[in-house]
Amino acid sequence: MNLPSRQECEGWDQTQVAIFMSKNKMQECAATVTRLKMNGHRLMNLTESDISKFSLIHQ
Repeated sequence: MNLPSRQECEGWDQTQVAIFMSKNKMQECAATVTRLKMNGHRLMNLTESDISKFSLIHQ
């Protein structure tokens, strides 16, 4: 997986985040990102607690 830099990711809108997720075999996460309108800045600043909730949301 070719990961973008933090700076690049923080500039993404929700569509760009969802596309990245989909391209990296995380389609369920992509749907959640779209539903929650999660942009790159928000994604990069998730706490461990947020991440555990995120995994529950998209199940």
